[in-house]
Amino acid sequence: MIIKTNKVLKNAVLRKVPYFILFLIVIFSFIATYYPLTMHNEHDEEENLEYFDQFSMKRNVHNEKRDITVLIIVNNLGRAESEYSISLNTVRCYCQKHNYRLEIVEDTEFRNFCQQENSMYRRHCIVGHLLRNNDFIFLLDPGMTILNTEIRLEQFTDEKYALTMFDKFSNWEIETNSYVVKNTYWSRNFLMKLADFESKLPFSSTDNVAIHILIQKDFYPQFTEEAGTCLKILENLEFSTSNSAIMYTFEACIRAVIGENHEFKNLRILKKGTGWARDIWLTESKWSQQRDFMLSGLKYSLKTEISNGILSNIFLGKESWKSPFLKTPFLGECDEKDWIHDQSLITTKTEIERYLVEKFKEVEKMRWRSLAAAGNYLSKQS
Repeated sequence: MIIKTNKVLKNAVLRKVPYFILFLIVIFSFIATYYPLTMHNEHDEEENLEYFDQFSMKRNVHNEKRDITVLIIVNNLGRAESEYSISLNTVRCYCQKHNYRLEIVEDTEFRNFCQQENSMYRRHCIVGHLLRNNDFIFLLDPGMTILNTEIRLEQFTDEKYALTMFDKFSNWEIETNSYVVKNTYWSRNFLMKLADFESKLPFSSTDNVAIHILIQKDFYPQFTEEAGTCLKILENLEFSTSNSAIMYTFEACIRAVIGENHEFKNLRILKKGTGWARDIWLTESKWSQQRDFMLSGLKYSLKTEISNGILSNIFLGKESWKSPFLKTPFLGECDEKDWIHDQSLITTKTEIERYLVEKFKEVEKMRWRSLAAAGNYLSKQS
């Protein structure tokens, strides 16, 4: 009887063992999956995960003081002060702290020197004109706000390069709203050539299109025939209402032609996510004190008081943002106590990197679809 009972118990245990093991596997999998995503603490910042460190800012930590002028070019100063008040106030206080000159100018003031009709092209002429009296100019978009005042602009300069630009994160364009440029004959000439592209391209094209063509012509003249094939895509601008899609398709095509090189003689383009600024909406208005310097896109008409998410995207679009400040500094009240951040929007470097990794995957899928579309445009013309 005892033997029989033992056999029954043994069989019962054996039947339950697989379920117990399965239970442990499920629990372990749950912990392995969700623990890294939810338990972000100081230990996370020490993780040496190359996968989550591909978008760290590329800067020189130790750099001597340079003569830098921060330049912001607007169409109308009154409207800019209203639409970009948060950003402009942080830049004013930042420049005061580090003793940088700040010039906020209306582009119409330079019509005698820069006669481009399109303000996007005209601003590059203005930078080239002002550069004659400055060692370095750091061009900022009016919607760029400074979060970390301990990072200095010198850290994004490099004596090897007269011009430093960066790749946008939300697509595959080179950013033309912001760059740092050194006063050299080459840089002034390059900016004037970029400004003069206004008369060489279809009326609805942008300076983002122009910069890609100029880089190809200046640094890859051997690929003129291949680039000419891409240029045929722009001929569709006059016959289409989806101009932005066509320009993205062209840019995907031309960047496939010139390859992945980001460093040229006199010019460097910081790779996606490694420049001094990124769009605030990419990470739902969250930022990290360990990795972020500036956030861009802080246009007042897109500001929301609710948390980023489905509702704000529906009513204001995906580029809506929540202010990173509970109290915004302004000239005259620039002390550290006057920079009161919204602590609910401050997170770890690791979490920001995770946001960016996922967004990078989305953008890459979009880029490949645009490359496929390039083939469609070209097959129609052949």
